[in-house]
Amino acid sequence: MKNEKIKKLADELYEIRIPPTGKGGVARLYFCLSNTKNALVILEGELKKKNKGKMVDQAKSNLVKLRKRESEDGQNKKR
Repeated sequence: MKNEKIKKLADELYEIRIPPTGKGGVARLYFCLSNTKNALVILEGELKKKNKGKMVDQAKSNLVKLRKRESEDGQNKKR
């Protein structure tokens, strides 16, 4: 995924900034792509002004939970 507004933060974690510049702050959405559905999953979001984004750790935690749930759902379908 190559885009000026989308940044890859970790192996499966991405960030999009809306708008990329602005005096009111930048809205940041942290997302991943679903492994089981053709979908984009928003894991967390925040309005960032001057401080470092604080929600990225929560987004990483949410990604781990999502992958675990997807794995469990996949195993349940095989039964």
